[in-house]
Amino acid sequence: MAFKDIIGHKGVIDLLKSYIREKRVHHTYLFVGPKGVGKTTVALNFAKALNCENLTPHTEPCDKCRSCRAIDEGYHPDVRVLYLQMEVFRKEINAMIDECEKAGVETEETLTILNRIFLYKLEPFLEFIKDELTGETRKELRGKMDKLKESLNELRDERGEDKKRLGIEEIKAMIREISELLPEKRMLGIDAIKAIRQTAYSSAIWGGWKVNIIGKAEVLTREAGDALLKVLEEPPEQCIFILLAPNVGDIPPTIASRSHIIKFLSVEKEEIAQFLREKYAMDKDLAYAIASLSEGRPGFAIKIAKDEKLKKARENTLRLLMDMPLNPDYSLRAAERFAEIASQIEEGEDKDKIQQCLLFASSFFRDLLILRLAGDSSLLINYDKKRYLERIHKNYSIDFLHSALSAVQRAYRLLQPGFNFDERLCLEVMFLDMLGGR
Repeated sequence: MAFKDIIGHKGVIDLLKSYIREKRVHHTYLFVGPKGVGKTTVALNFAKALNCENLTPHTEPCDKCRSCRAIDEGYHPDVRVLYLQMEVFRKEINAMIDECEKAGVETEETLTILNRIFLYKLEPFLEFIKDELTGETRKELRGKMDKLKESLNELRDERGEDKKRLGIEEIKAMIREISELLPEKRMLGIDAIKAIRQTAYSSAIWGGWKVNIIGKAEVLTREAGDALLKVLEEPPEQCIFILLAPNVGDIPPTIASRSHIIKFLSVEKEEIAQFLREKYAMDKDLAYAIASLSEGRPGFAIKIAKDEKLKKARENTLRLLMDMPLNPDYSLRAAERFAEIASQIEEGEDKDKIQQCLLFASSFFRDLLILRLAGDSSLLINYDKKRYLERIHKNYSIDFLHSALSAVQRAYRLLQPGFNFDERLCLEVMFLDMLGGR
């Protein structure tokens, strides 16, 4: 993917290109905008453009050189992305293992991918979190890593020889086992920033720009923020930092004031819908519905488009609400079914999955309210359900729809980080409030 393939953000991209062309690259950038809007994608492409060996006259990365491929595949030695969510980290590892499946057993490409996982994924992350591990866990992980390294070396050295050795499948299983042992990362601590500082003042290994992308920079601990500030006060040559956060106010003022702030706005839903239709050969109405659900966040729209279980969860959530009996006695059963639907989503913790289905539910009641108040189906989010919604909207009173929408939104807020409410209890109360309002 190059700049030209990114959905929206033309103004931001043109600005970043101008910095490269005019040799006005800043040392620190702060990309702000909602999750899924495209901050990480643009940051990675900025890194590609800075390091591309065959940059086009239009300041587009070529996507073919060694540097571009390395950034795409996550093993460029001078481009670092700090991971905070282990789920994303494990997903990347699993994607690399899937590449092995395509490459075939014991080919050079397979061995190269496995070594990249070890050198550029597992080893750096283990170093990143080592101080947070208990002595027992650290010892267990180190033992497994040593065994993995030994097995990879044996596999490389013994290729073509008639010797008994650990096979590719066993090695892939070992990698997955190690990734599952790594703890969940909630805060970005000082150890991560120390790791950056150790390399920031050294020369780039490949001779280009060193780029450090810090995702979810809003969860920097105070100690980590102070350590980062020291680097930003005396910025290294040919080294930039790109911090990603929802809002400027989420970042310590001392860091924000030293950053070049770039705001990412929501992308027009028509542009997202067109992309979905072209990329995934999606039905027009479904593409428009997903684009509307994304609220201008291309990453979220792509996630729904690619995830069949997430799309099924949407269908099942809407069906549950459409077929819900009028009887308040159904509340507990509805809550149970809602939780069951949410559990079928693969990614995320339980609260995240339920919140995702609550967004689907919110869109359903919002659409019915729009039809009751305005009668304009062009304003619907679930546009692919237009005919059904038009047929049933008069079955619901305006008071009920207001009450139901409020109940869903209240449940969503109570499951936000910082609150410690039981998911199942929230759902039961939501449906009791909702059905009691019928």
